[in-house]
Amino acid sequence: MPFGTLDPRAFELIVRDLFDEKKVEATWDWYDTAFRINDGSDNGIDVQLMKDRVIVGIVQCKRYSSKAFTMPEVRDEWIKICLRSLLIRDLLPPDGLPFRYILVVSDNVNGETQQYFQQNPTALADFIGRKTDYLKALVAVRDKYALLRKSPLLKEKTGQALYDMVHPQFERLNIELYTRESLSPLVRASDNLMGIYFRREVYFSQKSGNGANLLI
Repeated sequence: MPFGTLDPRAFELIVRDLFDEKKVEATWDWYDTAFRINDGSDNGIDVQLMKDRVIVGIVQCKRYSSKAFTMPEVRDEWIKICLRSLLIRDLLPPDGLPFRYILVVSDNVNGETQQYFQQNPTALADFIGRKTDYLKALVAVRDKYALLRKSPLLKEKTGQALYDMVHPQFERLNIELYTRESLSPLVRASDNLMGIYFRREVYFSQKSGNGANLLI
């Protein structure tokens, strides 16, 4: 489906509405509320998933017209959320509770990213196995964002110190991935979402007389 042609806000709304519909199904009942974070204040989170008023999952929506999301980009997103959770109360579940990080992309991811999500249920293996990369990325992400860069808690910390600070978050970070290929059938199966965000039109070729269903 042509998710990449939508504006980012519409893509986030589709994802939010999809998760809201799915919450009543048996394999999705680990949360009971899905809501979209207001524009401009998402702290790297587009949709929050709650269970009994406690956050249990976060969804990040990445809408691109043509782009393969890479593992370095995924790592930066994980780091950004984990660092911000040290400063913002209730951004993640209470200490010790597991949570789900769900990445939803409008198009596809590259082979390395796809393989990692398929083979690993958590982010911990990458965090430990690519420690050198994380030591550099933690400092780079901290320095990129004013909230993190100006924080007394973070601003003087070395890569190793930051690594130690976010280690507990990575130990409980369960991960899932939805690409255009896996997201499309879920949306198509929903008459409600199709009716709100897409319309079906049938175009007939004057030459052949055959019709083709197109999503617009």
